[in-house]
This record gives sequence, structure tokens and C-alpha cells, in this order.
Amino acid sequence: MAYAVNMYMPFSLYNIKILYKLNGINYMKGKEMLDLIIYILIFITGTYFGSFFTLAVYRIPKKENIVYKHSYCPNCNHKLGILDLVPVFSYIFLRGRCRYCKEKIRPRYFLLEIFTGIIFVLYSFSIKLKLYNLQYYKIFECCLQILYICGIVIIAGIDKERKRIERPVLVYTSIIAIATLIYRYFIGIITIQLTIIYISLLIILYLVDLYILKRKMKNNYILDLVILILCMCISTKVNIIIITILLTILSIGIANIIGYIRKINYKNKPVAFYMIICNIVSIIIFNIFCNYIIK
Repeated sequence: MAYAVNMYMPFSLYNIKILYKLNGINYMKGKEMLDLIIYILIFITGTYFGSFFTLAVYRIPKKENIVYKHSYCPNCNHKLGILDLVPVFSYIFLRGRCRYCKEKIRPRYFLLEIFTGIIFVLYSFSIKLKLYNLQYYKIFECCLQILYICGIVIIAGIDKERKRIERPVLVYTSIIAIATLIYRYFIGIITIQLTIIYISLLIILYLVDLYILKRKMKNNYILDLVILILCMCISTKVNIIIITILLTILSIGIANIIGYIRKINYKNKPVAFYMIICNIVSIIIFNIFCNYIIK
């Protein structure tokens, strides 16, 4: 019996079934194997993004180039080789120490790489990302969401370390938010009026922030936080933002209780850090609820 492959939808479920039949592979077992391979590749991709995030978190506050400048050890300044830059495995094989000066590498690099890999897998799972059901609009929307997550993760890392929101990363996140806004307008999810309102609010907030910067010669953390929340609202959904704010209040409250019990006075809490972690968790929970619980 001859099977016709649909060339217009190369990753369709129909084509996958045909390829399995032609090769004598059980469909369900082949599908599960394919899904497993895809998610392993997504995890590996996530760890490489995480490796880049650690670099960005370290260099951006120092005004160093994050694209062209070669990776180096912050202790001995020795340039790192290819084998030193494999996410997760390099840290394990080198036992958490620099190959050249033997200085201990901070565990945050290793943890952020794993954390990012897990985020990528959970996000892909939450939106039911499968090779056989890929559609162009879904790929584009997923790319915008990943770019948004990249921006907020870097903001979170810097805020955790230095208790501030870096302007260049915030501007990048705002650009991604505006791109998401325009995309949603063109596919008919939001109206032109709402699009104009969101963009106008962003412009007004940046003008106020610029005015404060000129007057006080420093960024206003609260105002930058408001801009970040607006970017979150644009890039995700209002429901997710409500969950994010509630989880942020809860997490900061728990942190305060733990600090009180341990008699540690946490001053200038990295609110953006807490909010971003809660936002990522909220996105994943909301997607799982929509795609798996209420189909």
C-alpha cells in the first residue's frame, strides 16, 4: 500500500504516522521516544541559555561587552577554552574549580544553568510543544515568550546580586513586550486602542524615569519596577500578573518570617527577583491549567 506524505505540513501528525508505518515502528512508542528526545534537546538548549545568563549577570553591571568579549575566569582572567564552557558538565568535571588557577567557582553558575534548562522544559511541556503539532504562529509566539523570559531572568540575576534593575536589560524587555503587543494585535487578540494605551503608558513611564534620572543622577527602583510589571502584563496576561503579585507578596512574607526566625535583617529586598521567579512559575502553572486541566 502506498502512502502520500503531505509536503506542506512536514511535521504534521499525519506525516509522522506515515513515516512510522514505512519504517515498521509502533506509533505510540515512536511518539514517546520522539517527545523524550525533543525535551532532552530543549533542556540542553536551556542550559546554554543559562550559561549566557550567568555571563550577562556578571558583565552587564560592569559595562562589559556580552557578545564579542571572550569568556574568562573572573579570578585569574585566563581565557576559557571550549571544554570549560560546556554547561553543567564543565562544572562537574572540573569539580567546581577553575582549570587554570584552581579557584573555586561560585555554585550560582551551575545552579542557574540547571534552573534555566528546567524552565525551558517545563515551559515547553506547559504549552504542549510537540514536533508533530508545530504551527508557524505557535513557533513565533513561543520565540517571543522565550526572548521575554531571557530578559527577565537576567534582570532577576542582577537584582539578586546588586539590588537594582539594569536599564539596558529593562529596555530590551520592553522592546520584546512591544513586539508581542504588535503581534497580538495583528492576529486579532487585542484591539488597536489597547495597543496604543499600553505603548503610551510605557513611553510616559520611561519619560518620567528619564526626568528622575537627570534630576537625581540615578535610576528609581520603584519606577523601574512599575515598568517591569507593565512589561509582564503585556508579555503575558492579566490573570498571570494577578497570580504573580499574590505569589510575590507570599514569597516575600515567607522570606521575612524566615529572616525574623534566623534574626537576619534583610534590607532592600530584591523585589524584582522575587516577582520574576513568581512570574515564571505563574506562566507555567497557568499554561498547564489551560492546556491540561480545562481543555
